[in-house]
Amino acid sequence: MIEIIRSLHHVNVVGGTIDNTPVGNTTPAAGTFEPLESRGPAIITSFAGTASRATTNLTFTSEADAVKAGYDANNPVLGTTVVLSGNTMITLSWSSPTVAVVDVSGDIVGAIPTSVQAPHIFGKDDLGSLEWAILSNGNLFITRSISIGVAQAAQKLDIEKGHIRLGQVAAPSAPTVAIGAAGVCNDNFIGPQDRVDGIGNFIRLIVRHDIG
Repeated sequence: MIEIIRSLHHVNVVGGTIDNTPVGNTTPAAGTFEPLESRGPAIITSFAGTASRATTNLTFTSEADAVKAGYDANNPVLGTTVVLSGNTMITLSWSSPTVAVVDVSGDIVGAIPTSVQAPHIFGKDDLGSLEWAILSNGNLFITRSISIGVAQAAQKLDIEKGHIRLGQVAAPSAPTVAIGAAGVCNDNFIGPQDRVDGIGNFIRLIVRHDIG
């Protein structure tokens, strides 16, 4: 745990005695330590112009609005959550002072953004694009893959010689786990699989692949 000092003491030797008077905060107590806190910037809901999206390019008509969304010529803030016309997206990089590349593709006509909010913290790759961020809502957002027990992940989540424990969902409205490209078991797996077929029927699929 990283901790910060809430108050300091100075040592003043006068006539052979030590004056250990606390300097700084004395509440709740002088010299106490508190956990380091990360508080993200407040949500911004006031904008000068509009924004639109074409594929993954989010374009602001106002450079001032782009700055609110994180643009900076030298040190842009990435991982900003942008809400536009009911669509939520995350900024991955900036291609110009008014155009951000976001994580979601699709066209959105020009409209005043609902809000933008910077992340708590984020990390960039060697090219300056977003690699990960702790978003304003506290979620961990990762643009690449996660590997556990393997040096190079072949999938978004690659676990070598391990197990995943999933909580039970009694009647999900959509598949909770996809096995293989089309929901087909292609590896050693034992357990239930809840799915919804193409016409909305709920299906419980039990796939059993006994080893040996």
